[in-house]
This record gives sequence, C-alpha cells and structure tokens, in this order.
Amino acid sequence: MGNIQQILDESINFELDAYNMYHLFSETFENDSEFWKTLAEEELNHTSVLRKIKQFYQGDSKIIDIISIKDINFIKQTRRHLKKLFTKFKENPTQKMACKIGLEIEKSFVEKNYQKFMSKVTDDGILHLFQSLNGDEKDHFKRIQKYFQDKT
Repeated sequence: MGNIQQILDESINFELDAYNMYHLFSETFENDSEFWKTLAEEELNHTSVLRKIKQFYQGDSKIIDIISIKDINFIKQTRRHLKKLFTKFKENPTQKMACKIGLEIEKSFVEKNYQKFMSKVTDDGILHLFQSLNGDEKDHFKRIQKYFQDKT
C-alpha cells in the first residue's frame, strides 16, 4: 500500500514514461510523427493535471475512492514493464510494435484508472476543474486502434 502522494508521484512518472515512449515513436516514424506527437503531448498534459491534484490534495479520502488505485506496486510493476518495452522497441523499431505498445499502454491498469477518474460524473468543484484541465484527451486506445486500422 502507498499513500495518495506516492500513488500520485508514481502515476505522474507513468505518464512521463508514456510521453517518452510516444515521443520516441514520433521521432522514429516520420510519416506518423504528428499522430504520436499529439499523444505524447496529451500524456504530458496528464502529468500537469496529476501534479495539480497532488498540489491541491488535502487528505480528502474521496480522491482515493475515485482514483481507486490502492497499491502503488501496480503502478511500479507497470512502469517496469513499460521500460522493458522501451528497450525492446529501440532494438527493433517497427510500426506494428509501436501500435502494439501504444495499445498496451492505454490498456494498462494505470491508464484505465486515470480515464475512469477523469470521466467520473461529480458535483465536486475541484474534481470538475481537473476534468476540465484534462479536456478531450481521452480514448487514446480507440484512436491508436483506428489510426492503424485506417493505414492497413
């Protein structure tokens, strides 16, 4: 178990890892650069939202219930896996592998919980503010899937 600050720190680091992966894809595949850059920038924005949540968090257990990640080890394990994928991709970069990794990132427990948190219907003013900061940056999984289906 980890406290909410540690969970937020690890979640921020996960989003940075996803950013770095998508940024690498944008540099590797010139023809798909804009697609991957957009996803990378959105992941970077997720870190900003999480940093704001961390800044405003006042021990409110409501945030823990909404985030629904109680064990920091889930995030750490996901990050370790992502680092292995990063290394594997650098050894043999293919578009197919980039797509597979992107879908895996977006199916991850951490990313699903972030999206759940950002789409929760609430009357809480602070949460509503964070959701507004997040904007329309969702459905990465569907966007990656559609983008590569359209290309094949």
